[in-house]
Amino acid sequence: MNILVTGGNSPLGSFFIRRLLDTYKDCRILAFSRTLLDIEDYRLEVLSFDLINDIFTRNKEFDMVIHAAAAVPNSVKDLSELAAVNLIGSSNLFERINLSANSLIINMSSSSVYDDPYEDVLTENSKKTSKEYYGLSKLNFENYLRGYCEGKNVNFLSLRLPVVLVKNVKNNFMAKWLNLINNQQSITLSHPDSLFNACIYSEDIFQFILNYSKKQITKNLTCNLSCKNPIKVIDVANLMIKNLNSSVDILEKKSNKKSQLFSFDLASINGFEPRSVEESIKLFVSE
Repeated sequence: MNILVTGGNSPLGSFFIRRLLDTYKDCRILAFSRTLLDIEDYRLEVLSFDLINDIFTRNKEFDMVIHAAAAVPNSVKDLSELAAVNLIGSSNLFERINLSANSLIINMSSSSVYDDPYEDVLTENSKKTSKEYYGLSKLNFENYLRGYCEGKNVNFLSLRLPVVLVKNVKNNFMAKWLNLINNQQSITLSHPDSLFNACIYSEDIFQFILNYSKKQITKNLTCNLSCKNPIKVIDVANLMIKNLNSSVDILEKKSNKKSQLFSFDLASINGFEPRSVEESIKLFVSE
């Protein structure tokens, strides 16, 4: 089984590589990474690859592609880089990839594709963004991927992810809370009494990929992932503090943007089985 993983140096990409090696004993993985990986395995080849500047020239056919590479707002100097990497560079890559029959593409998308301020629960049919650069770059690549797979013997699973809970992640608010609490600094939140489930533990993402690869109930699926059993935002903060054996202060600030739940009903129909917010947080802070 030949697998391509982009974004291998990202926390989520690195996690996927490790789990793929654990799961598929006969696999061969080609991983794109801008840095050396601390994973030593004869089944893994690491390739330095830049989505903007490099051209993919391998003739090998891949049975699975996990596209985890992405530019995020706080990692770019100019917002135009978001589309350059997430849409143009990514689509140019897929135009050059050779895929085997019945291959599967798994695309890591984002909850940033949504901009529906009036909905209490975001579903796949909620209003999409028309102005947020990062969200648009991910949404437009989803649309590209849909057209790319049309008429081909290829299937895709595009996952709209909220806050990802994975070891060494840095860019989301829960990772920032984790760092602040570990350094005995106060954390700030808004909407303390609102319910929250817009996070997802890395292992739940991987298990869904495995389930979907074995039984593709819905072909070419784009869906949301999140935790089950929402809890209050203030309880999320207190749970993190408790599990880190800390006692930092919690500050509150006002926000005009409401706290929204994230529906995973469509994913659930297709084999997604998430754990609770509480369990996900406990596992995340213990890594």
